[in-house]
Amino acid sequence: MADQDFIFDASLISAEIKADYPAGYTIRPLARDDYKRGFFQCLQALTFTGEISEAQYLD
Repeated sequence: MADQDFIFDASLISAEIKADYPAGYTIRPLARDDYKRGFFQCLQALTFTGEISEAQYLD
């Protein structure tokens, strides 16, 4: 994961937040290429997102 282009510094996710997740789960910042990986398609299965273009996501 170290080579991904995250949209914010991973150190901003506190140890307390990370500790709340069950063993085997990972929490990380969104990455610039998550849009192309289908992040919004996954999110749209869970909630209403509206139409977000890749340019809007990257902005």
